Amino acid sequence: MQVVVKVSSNRNTIRAYHGSFSKISKFKPRKEYSEVEVRFDRYIGPHFAADIKLAENVVKVHAIGLGVFYGAENKKAYIHEVILECSKIYDLPDHSNEWIINDEGNFEIDIAEKVFPKRKDLFVMYYSKTRLIPKEELEKVYDILADNIPVSIEGLRVTEKLMNELKTTTFGAIGFNHSFLVNSQEDLQIVDEYRNILLSQGYTCIRYKNTAPMEIKGVSDKTCYVVLDPSIIKITGVREIEIHQA
Repeated sequence: MQVVVKVSSNRNTIRAYHGSFSKISKFKPRKEYSEVEVRFDRYIGPHFAADIKLAENVVKVHAIGLGVFYGAENKKAYIHEVILECSKIYDLPDHSNEWIINDEGNFEIDIAEKVFPKRKDLFVMYYSKTRLIPKEELEKVYDILADNIPVSIEGLRVTEKLMNELKTTTFGAIGFNHSFLVNSQEDLQIVDEYRNILLSQGYTCIRYKNTAPMEIKGVSDKTCYVVLDPSIIKITGVREIEIHQA
């Protein structure tokens, strides 16, 4: 799908930071599925922090979580300082007043709410595979949800199982409540559609608040950005840091 981006003359110039285990010469979205990355937001585009401390914390937390030390006492990492020329910023809706949720959950809800109403095929593909529900049953559920009608077991063959899996009336709640994770290369179609929807509306960056306790420790500004159009990223510096094993 070819996306035409309408760029506004009013640009938001943002200084931000990204931590990684190797030097990056050009940022771009992940296009290949990895079992290490199962959250949808990791595939939308590269993430950047407004506070350098947050970028440092993220790479340190990931070093521990991914086991990159392999017995070594420390590991080198790199903090990339960048300028983002965002023509239009999309503020990720915050659902924390509705559910106990983190920023990953906010992404899951937003992706489901934006993609599934437009793409019945992706809804059926994803949940028939991850929940082992027959496609014909999911097509019925989709039509009910699309019309904002509460899901009922009447007229559906997979009654009890279906109701246990889909006790909701919104696509967003389904996305959040039912282990909405990337499980295969095929699932990245959902990410591509989400990115394309925002790009078609002129957005080049997503802005959100990081809520991970270990990542925001000691951080004054929890603002982060996901870049949808990598051409707006200008790397202005790279600093090497050492991560010490706890």
